[in-house]
Order: sequence, then structure tokens, then C-alpha cells
Amino acid sequence: MKKNLYRRLSLFLLVLFAACEKNKELHRKKSDDKRPNVIIITWHDAGRWFGCYGNQHVHTPNIDSLASEGYLFTNYWSTSSVSSPSRVSMLTGKYPAKHGVKGLCHGPQNYSVDKDEHHLSKVLRSNGYDTYLFGWQHETTHDLVRSRLGFNHIYYNDPLPPAEIVAGAFDSFLVHRSKSEGVFYAQIGFHEAHVPFNFGGVHPDTSRGIYIPPYLKDTPGTRKTITLLQGAIRKADSCTGLILRSLKKHGYDSNTLVVFTCDHGVELKRAKATLYDPGMEVPLIVRWPAGGIKGGIKSDMLLCHADFYPTLLDLLNIPVEKDVQGKSFASVFRGNHSLVVRDAIYGTFMDQIRCVRKNGFKLIINFEPHAEYVELPVNSDNPLTYPIYPFKEEEWPVLELYDLTKDPYELHNLAFHPSFQKIKSK
Repeated sequence: MKKNLYRRLSLFLLVLFAACEKNKELHRKKSDDKRPNVIIITWHDAGRWFGCYGNQHVHTPNIDSLASEGYLFTNYWSTSSVSSPSRVSMLTGKYPAKHGVKGLCHGPQNYSVDKDEHHLSKVLRSNGYDTYLFGWQHETTHDLVRSRLGFNHIYYNDPLPPAEIVAGAFDSFLVHRSKSEGVFYAQIGFHEAHVPFNFGGVHPDTSRGIYIPPYLKDTPGTRKTITLLQGAIRKADSCTGLILRSLKKHGYDSNTLVVFTCDHGVELKRAKATLYDPGMEVPLIVRWPAGGIKGGIKSDMLLCHADFYPTLLDLLNIPVEKDVQGKSFASVFRGNHSLVVRDAIYGTFMDQIRCVRKNGFKLIINFEPHAEYVELPVNSDNPLTYPIYPFKEEEWPVLELYDLTKDPYELHNLAFHPSFQKIKSK
């Protein structure tokens, strides 16, 4: 009887000792992990309205500072002019036609990234990263965030929190985190620049004047909307600064790969929900001092959101799935400044519109020329934005062709001009 008891006790102690040693080894591995932490900060609906991208009417000192410390891409584009398709492209490396999210991930459309899709958070989690979501995401419906996207931890995803709440949650996370816990991935989303600009107590900002894009009429309605947009951008910039200062304060800034971008362009006429440049233009800034990424460098190589996913995995030495459509541009950070990743990019809006951008021209195909300009109630029913949305009274042209060098605001359609038929056919 005693022999059996001693035998069982010895076996228990042996198993316990082995478990402790395994836990120590795991702890050592996490402590010795030299890989970077990864943070992706994504703003909603802000396009390239930043000082570092040439807009001197907006107050964005924190984004501008990040650009001076990182690598800035001036020719980087979204794959869609609405939120969900573009975000899923960025976080899966696929175009909307392939990843399947062609519309918005909330009612009435309720699209969602597929449960078997390789979302970035899932991939990083399977490679040893602790994954966190802070604030806004738009890759699935709120009830499926954990199962479809694979985050370990979720902070303030629903309802939409003000940016300062999101930034505060991130700072609290760093306060309570030990570096011995290993590497983490944080996806951080701000919603401030989405109309009607009331999600976080945004105030109008005219401190640097008012930027009226050349493709808009200068009316009181336009000015009212843009002053609020500038205020929203100023507030989101301030909260981005809180995040960047938190990294430095807690000793994470050197070996954290920080990415800043937006889902698509601003929500103005001829921008969001169209395939004109103001709807497709997005920023991309990448900073990683410990990884050798030099600051203050600009690149004009042609890229799109689908290229980001394979590039990030390349930087982290994580294999990329074969069905990914995007192309890695990681070698540019290693000094390959002559790199050419692609000669064309493609864009979509729902199932209605397609475009291709190549050799300084853009071809747009409107499959539903009878469609209204913007079908979203947040625009058409909004007294703030309605004055600058002169909703269509006639059909869209089936084809649009623009010379982006001579006509950067895409106002002169060359699709039916005899001199441009060869370019159109290409």
C-alpha cells in the first residue's frame, strides 16, 4: 500500500517538475524573443489629410513627427473606397474579389471575413504573438471579432469609443505588461474622421485656415463640414501622440514596428465611395528603429493595401500563404530603393465600379451607371454632409479615362476621345 502511495507521489512530483521546467523554458524563450512588437494604427476616412503629405491646413504634429522618424510612402493606395473591403485587403493580402468582403461589415450588408481566412492577427497569434484589439475594427461583425479575427484580448470594440479612451486603454496595457511576457501585436482603430464627426466630441478647427479641395465648390456647407473634418483629424492626431509617447515612456519604442495608415479617402464628394484619387489615397508610414528602418525617407513606388500583409510577414520572417495576391516590398527597407513591385493597381467600390491605375492613367468602369452617388444613409440623411453631396440626376459614364499627370483631379473624361483609344484598350 505504502509502495503504491510512494510510487504515485514520485510520479506526481516528476510530472510537476517537468511542467515547471517546461514553463521556465517557455518563460526564457519569451524573455529572449528579439522579434519586434507590432502596432498598426488605422484611422477611419482620413485619406492623406496630413501635414507630412502636403496638407498644411490640418494640425497633425504627431503623425508628421512619426513620418520624420520612419519611412513614408507617397504612392500607396487603398483597394476599395469603403472601409471593410480595404481593411480586409490590408490584413489578408488579397483583393476584395478574392477575400469576399465587397461591402460593409454591419447592417444591412453584414459582410464578414471568412472563418478560414488568414487574418493578420490569427497569423501572428499562431506565431507566438499576444494579439490585442484596441478600438475600431471593420473586418467582421462585432459578435464575430474573437472567432473570425483571432485576437487574444479586445478593448473597446463596441460601442465606438472616443480616441482618448482607446489611447488610455493602450497606455494602461503597457503599464501592466512585463517585457518577459513576450512580443505583442496591437491593432488600434480610431473613428473620429467619419461623419458626422460626433463620435468623440470633435470641435471645428480653423487654426491653420480651411483647406477646400479644388474639386469641391467653396460653399458654407463645404466649409462647415471641412472645419469639423479638420477638428476630427486634429483630435485623432493628438491621441495618436498619446500612443507614441506611451511606447517611449515604457521603453517599447525602439523595438516596436509601428505602422500608420487609413482605410481609404475622406468622406467628401468625389472621394469616399468613388474610385477617384481622393477616395483611394491613403498614407503609409513605417517606423522600426531597432530593425534598421531609417527615418525621414520617402518612396514613390506604386503600392496598395494588398501589398502590406506579405511585406509585414516578410519583415517578421513569417512564411506567406501561396494564395496571397499582394507583393512584398520589404527589401526597400533593406536599401533596395530601385525596387519596382508592380506597374498597376486595381480598385473597387462594392460591385458597382472597378478601376485600374497604370502608366499615369486611370480607367474606371461603371457597371451600374444608374446608381446614386452615395447610397449610405449616414451621408444622404445627414444635414451636415448633404449640402456637399449634389446627388446625381444623370447616369454615370460607363467608361472614364483620366490623364493623372495633366488632370490630377480627374475632371476631364478622355474615354471617348479618339486620341486615347489605344491607351484605353491597354
